[in-house]
Amino acid sequence: MRRIFTCLFLLTYLSLSSISQAQQADSKALLWRISGNGLTTSSYLYGGTDMICMDDLNWSPAMQDRMNECTTVCFQLDIADPMIKEKAKAAITIRDGRHLKDYFSPAVYPQVVTYAKDRLGVDLENLQRFTPLAVQPFIVKKLLGCPGALSYDLQMMQLALKAGKKITGLETIDETMQTADAIQFNDKVAMALTEMATGSNYYKTYRTSLVQAHKQQDLWQMNDIFRHSRMFSEGDIATFLGGSINRWVSRMPALMQQAPVFFEFNGVYLGGNDGLIAKLRKAGYNVDPVQ
Repeated sequence: MRRIFTCLFLLTYLSLSSISQAQQADSKALLWRISGNGLTTSSYLYGGTDMICMDDLNWSPAMQDRMNECTTVCFQLDIADPMIKEKAKAAITIRDGRHLKDYFSPAVYPQVVTYAKDRLGVDLENLQRFTPLAVQPFIVKKLLGCPGALSYDLQMMQLALKAGKKITGLETIDETMQTADAIQFNDKVAMALTEMATGSNYYKTYRTSLVQAHKQQDLWQMNDIFRHSRMFSEGDIATFLGGSINRWVSRMPALMQQAPVFFEFNGVYLGGNDGLIAKLRKAGYNVDPVQ
């Protein structure tokens, strides 16, 4: 608050803010309506996740109806871009002369290779041109523990295409990778794989907690679990979540002013006192749960 505001007003404002945050934290919903602030039609915000077991896919007829109301479905990236696979491959290709094995300690790398081949079904020796991000989907599938784990974004894209919706994204792969590089995400993926290969169950527990929070439609819990992961420092979280959220909040209005939009992002970004829902409210929008 600016210093020109009185102490009484500040105390009143903070009291009301804490009440509002507590109410929203108690609102368990994956789907949220965005309205007000000059919008002539409502848009929608849906909290997904990166990968999911088919039985855990949370998509109701009411959610489909809200997507049907919109002309555009927007993801973090434009995953309908016909060049997306080539761009993604280029983004995870190592360019500094290193190899995948250089992200691991020489002492444990053989154990990591064996674990990846036997437990993840991937031969690291065939991925030496790529960063550890190339292994991340195999790690997540293993942690989910179900056959045929699905990409949530791709499932949403198929639903959008079936409904005849335009598909777009809010940021480029280069921007996403710049954020990942800023928090040394490749090193963190390598660390997680090393710990799993040497017997740690931490990431299994972490993933199970995220899935349960998503099944309960508790975006605030998802955000809290992510924030308290031992993979990330407070600075990492501020860069990873804050950088993306601020970028999206600055770009969403232009899309919503043209036509109703159905936004789908990972649920970890939406909840929390400085998550996407809170940031949109601070920007003047009404963001309300849709049951």
